[in-house]
Amino acid sequence: MVNANKVPKVEKVSRLVRACRTDKETIIVESLFYCALRNKELVLLKVGDFDFELNKVYVRKETAKYESKGFVPLNPIYAGHVREFIFEHGLDEDDYLLNYGKERKPYSTRRIRAVVNEIAKRAGLNNIYPHMLRHARARWLLYNGYSMDYVKRFLRHKKISTTIDVYGEYDDEEFMRKSKDGVQVVL
Repeated sequence: MVNANKVPKVEKVSRLVRACRTDKETIIVESLFYCALRNKELVLLKVGDFDFELNKVYVRKETAKYESKGFVPLNPIYAGHVREFIFEHGLDEDDYLLNYGKERKPYSTRRIRAVVNEIAKRAGLNNIYPHMLRHARARWLLYNGYSMDYVKRFLRHKKISTTIDVYGEYDDEEFMRKSKDGVQVVL
């Protein structure tokens, strides 16, 4: 189980985005948060995986953990940033979204971790790594009233028990917010 008190709140994710110096850094942070992508899913994400007409990004079977393929709805702000990024970098359908060199090779998961770590240092944040942004997105969804079943599907978990085991614990702030409603009951 993830310690809910250690998952960064959206304010910290916003600090990360503001600490980004390049459009590529912004795309990395936003992809990890808005789409709740795993590190491997991000590095193998191709331009053709985006469907801007249907507002979704597909996670292909060969990139997903335990073949948890599926799609994630696109946040409109993120979709705009990705479209602009694709255009400005002259990327084609078969190109990796995050690539380098003339051959446009994909970034490595190690490189993504290093970039996120550097951005976190600039933002004055500790213990932030790529998967924490996936956790932050899940917590944000739950905190904002989305059902556990919705979060399961958004994260592409095969079993609801995985989602419950990982995200079933409230952080202190959520617990107190929910407790205020519960203590008001009159018999």
